[in-house]
Amino acid sequence: MAQCITDKWSHNFVRHLNLCPWAAGSLENEESMRHHILFLRDLDRTEVEKAVRLAGSELINRIDEGKVSERHGISFVTILPNFDDVESKDPSALSSQAGNLFEYGNFHTMFLELENAFLDEADNAFLDKTDSVSSGDIGSKTIIAAFHPRWTFAGTSSRDAINYEKRSPFPTISIVSSKTIDELTHNDDLTTDESSAAVTVAVAEHNEQVLEKIGGSGLQRLMDGILLHNRKELEE
Repeated sequence: MAQCITDKWSHNFVRHLNLCPWAAGSLENEESMRHHILFLRDLDRTEVEKAVRLAGSELINRIDEGKVSERHGISFVTILPNFDDVESKDPSALSSQAGNLFEYGNFHTMFLELENAFLDEADNAFLDKTDSVSSGDIGSKTIIAAFHPRWTFAGTSSRDAINYEKRSPFPTISIVSSKTIDELTHNDDLTTDESSAAVTVAVAEHNEQVLEKIGGSGLQRLMDGILLHNRKELEE
């Protein structure tokens, strides 16, 4: 169920609204996507990091073996309450329970720590001129992003439309090849840093315009519709 819901969210929300241009090619090709479900009783960074590293290593191996394009490969690690602790299998209730159990503030802090660890690995790989992920240090080859049912940017209200840029049915971490980002941000007229910054700003401006036009209430209806659709599928 969680895989199906995450899949529909990625297609019917992220892709439909074009919120993530570097994931567009991945989301158009189901063979490029991999889902990993992690069941936890509490937000254990060690377990989350292990799952993300395994998913990232698998992605890099698939790319190296030619099974998926480095431009299109994407993996999702979706975090759910342990089934023994699940109060309901209704998708909306499960999303709410996951958001409560894996509270946004703790999830965000944990993700920033994990992201910093990956960035440190990327820096070390650059300095050492290494290109190996055999040790599990995949920070030089992957980019990770976090999403949460109650994501709230600093200085915003929980109902503000911009927060839906990072909202998902369940706490989720996506993983793509760093070359996906490199190719998107490549511009012969700009340095790498300038190009990356320019693309980031352009994406942020586009997303803000799209999300504000729909509004927080409309975006929540879209998210509810994804969960409701899956509930109907379960009932049939």
